[in-house]
Amino acid sequence: MILMGGNILNSRFKIEKKDICITDGKIFFNSSDSLNFSDSNNLKILDITGLTVLPGLIDLHIHGYKETDIAAAGKKELDALCGDLVKEGTTSFLCGLAADSHENTLNSLKVISKYRKGQSAGAEILGFNMEGPYLSKEKKGAIPEKYIRKADVNELNEFCKAADNQIKIMTIAPEITENQDCIHELTERNIVPAIGHSNATASETEKSMKHGISHATHLFNAMRGISHREPGVPGAVFDSDITAELICDGFHINEKIIRMTYRLLGKERLILISDNGQMSGSADGKYVVNGITTIIKAGTCKLPDGTLKGNYSSLFECVKRAIKFGIPFEDAVYCATYSPAKRIGVEQKKGSIDIGKDADLLIVDDNLTLRHVIKNGKLLK
Repeated sequence: MILMGGNILNSRFKIEKKDICITDGKIFFNSSDSLNFSDSNNLKILDITGLTVLPGLIDLHIHGYKETDIAAAGKKELDALCGDLVKEGTTSFLCGLAADSHENTLNSLKVISKYRKGQSAGAEILGFNMEGPYLSKEKKGAIPEKYIRKADVNELNEFCKAADNQIKIMTIAPEITENQDCIHELTERNIVPAIGHSNATASETEKSMKHGISHATHLFNAMRGISHREPGVPGAVFDSDITAELICDGFHINEKIIRMTYRLLGKERLILISDNGQMSGSADGKYVVNGITTIIKAGTCKLPDGTLKGNYSSLFECVKRAIKFGIPFEDAVYCATYSPAKRIGVEQKKGSIDIGKDADLLIVDDNLTLRHVIKNGKLLK
């Protein structure tokens, strides 16, 4: 395939007028090196004059979408989820698993691991992001308290085995004494230890960073907040060099805080996520699933008591809102593509438009309307 006549957001995340050649699902620029033009039957030319090509989005934190719950999904549901996500611009993602019973978590890890090995279409599953179960009950957010427990290294080992060693990130509350040994175990297994659902003070957060915490889960949400005398988790994160997730839907975090966070962290440390849940993207209404009520209204997902239950909008929509809130276009895209790719170590294959990388691409117009999606070199939309 040749994408001809458009602009690209190149590997330096600058707009450049350039054609893209795709062969064997990879990106090339020099047609003589990548395509055999004598085989014209296999050559497709897509005229994208006036359009711009972006890298496919990588969502490191998502629990479901459009009535699919990742934790309870089988093959049929995962097919639907991956199909829905790729159409919305998310070409790769981590399966988010929130705190649950030991048995349910093991089952989810096994089912998804088996599916992942045979996956052939849709948004690509890159592994797992486990949000707990070793969290703070004081900062549980929408996670049922009954599933929150203190760390157990033996249980963690079972999780890793069931996940085929593809857990990429695990959220933990490091201020809890029993959880501290788990941080070392995570780093030994090359899993990113993340602070989140935590009531840690700034001092406790800084101490946890020395022990291996290198990432923050949905910064500001479900953690001790920032004040002038007790900076809390966010204050310690700002005063460090670790990465942090941010939900840019405009409801979880005020746009002024989004701009402040971008200025303090910069594009290299800021990662935009969706934190979508099962009912995200659904029509307004009241839904009861497994005894838990979710109210969808005016672009939000909430529990009956008003607690936000994940984000309603897709990652692509969050990127557009981040731009609207004041993050420069190129940097907003970077924070949803290259930053997450680098965080989980897949930047040699994904996250930017460069020679030999996976042809996971979005084609947009000047209004950032998604016109086409290409996944592994195949035109899907």
